[in-house]
Amino acid sequence: TDSNIKYSLSAQLNSSLFVANCKHHSQDVASNIIYKSLPYKPSLINWALDFLKLPAVPTAIQAFNGRIYAFTENATYRIEPNQLYIEDAFDGAGCIGPEAIYTSDYGMVYCDSTNIYFNTGQIPIPIGDSILTSDAGIGYLDLLDVSTFSPKVGFDATRKSFVVFLTKSKAWSYNVVRKVWNLWEYGNADNSEYAKGILTGKTGEILLAQATSNDLFDMFSSATR
Repeated sequence: TDSNIKYSLSAQLNSSLFVANCKHHSQDVASNIIYKSLPYKPSLINWALDFLKLPAVPTAIQAFNGRIYAFTENATYRIEPNQLYIEDAFDGAGCIGPEAIYTSDYGMVYCDSTNIYFNTGQIPIPIGDSILTSDAGIGYLDLLDVSTFSPKVGFDATRKSFVVFLTKSKAWSYNVVRKVWNLWEYGNADNSEYAKGILTGKTGEILLAQATSNDLFDMFSSATR
C-alpha cells in the first residue's frame, strides 16, 4: 500500500476514496488511472491491484447511484466500484471540469462544450437543446467561454432546480419538476464580483463565495433578483 499518490480529482463511495488524474512512481503516465483506497482508510491505496486505466484523461469523477462516473471532455464512463471495471461508456456526453457537475436525489446534471445533460443512472439525456443558442446571444453556447469563467453547477432545493453558473453574471436554471429553463442574473454590473465557488447550505440553498470580497451569499433569496 502507498499514500504517496498525487491527484487532482476525487470521489467517495462505499467508505473508499477514488482518485484520478494522478501522478505516481509506479507509472510513467498515471493521469488516466483511477485508484481506489482501502475501505475506511482513504490514505492507503494498493496501487498494484486497486486501479483502473481509462481510455483518456478524466476531467471529473463523481459518485452517484452506487457507481463511480468518470468523465472526459466528450465521454461518460460508468464504473463498477467493487471490481473496478467500466460497465458502460457514453460517447458524445462529457464534462468540462469537476465544478461542472452536481448530484441530487433527482439525478445528476453536468455539462460539456456542446450541451447540458441529465442522468438518473441509465444514460445521459441532453436537456439543453432549447437554450443552446439565442437571437439575443444569451444561449448556453453563446455564453460559454471557459477561458474567462469555468461553469459551475449547483442545486436549489427550494425551487427544485439545477443551476448552471455560466458567466460572471448569468446562470441558467433548470426546474426538474416542470422541465423549464430560466435565465438568472447575479453579481454586480461590472462583473468584478462573481462566483469563485458554490456549495449547498444546510437547508438546500446555494451558497456563493465571491471572487474578490470573499463574501458568502445565499443565492436567490431576494424576491426581485
